[in-house]
Amino acid sequence: MVRLPKGAKGRRPAPHGFTLIELLVVIAIIAILAAILFPVFAQAREQARKTACLAQAKQLGLAIQMYVQDYDEVMPMLESGGAQFAQFTWPQMIMPYMKNWQLIRCPSDGAANDQTYLSPSHCWFCSSPPTQSQIEVMRGYQANYGYNYAFLSPGNSLDQYIGVALAAIAQPAATVELADSTTWWATGTPPNCTPIEGGWFSEDAPAILDANGNNYANTTLYYFGWFFNDATHGCSWQRYGGAYPRHNGIMNIVWVDGHVKGSRPLDLIKGIQYDGSTPNSNPQSSRVIDKSVYVWDLE
Repeated sequence: MVRLPKGAKGRRPAPHGFTLIELLVVIAIIAILAAILFPVFAQAREQARKTACLAQAKQLGLAIQMYVQDYDEVMPMLESGGAQFAQFTWPQMIMPYMKNWQLIRCPSDGAANDQTYLSPSHCWFCSSPPTQSQIEVMRGYQANYGYNYAFLSPGNSLDQYIGVALAAIAQPAATVELADSTTWWATGTPPNCTPIEGGWFSEDAPAILDANGNNYANTTLYYFGWFFNDATHGCSWQRYGGAYPRHNGIMNIVWVDGHVKGSRPLDLIKGIQYDGSTPNSNPQSSRVIDKSVYVWDLE
């Protein structure tokens, strides 16, 4: 029989705690997992916002289709009223079919709200306080979806726009109607450009000159067209004529027939011969040399 030392009866070993090294190892493992998973979570959140944006864009396409049916199969004007900053924009024209201003604001744009758009630095034509008419015009201007006005609602030097007839569009399923858009971009290195805030209701076509240098859109452009030079327009809103691939390099596109899909910028410039020799000309000197694959015109 083995005798225990006096006082040792029923004694249990003292609990063993973690050493400093073990704690540091655990912390390091957690940090590594966080570094791996956080970007994945961020991409998942952006994918969810992209899906919501896609659904909203689909509603816009349906609203435009209803507008067209009610107005003798004519596309909406970019804006009406004569001079720029007039009385009515295309989002206002289709709003009776949606009745929800939130549908023109992309969930990925955290600044898409009245507080931002109606501030004095943004609503440059507003009174203080702004009138209801000014509020609605500004909401229309700051839509996160830009209209392919160059071909669907060409205008003249007096900013007078007219919608084209639906029958004039040869391939509605292959013609861009709306694209994710922006007004202000931050500095950065493409494709890592972060927008400061805001959308814009119009979107320049990449080019409006045909192979012979003729303006076959019969309009002028807000932004001169698309710039493809990283050195001069790397993170400028002018890089894609106001369009913005805000969803992990993808922009949501509404086509004239109403279907919606995500596209990369390179998918939208097929058929173009880029010319950067006159970067400040309007329109840009780039030419459409293959209209059969160009997705912005009526042909």
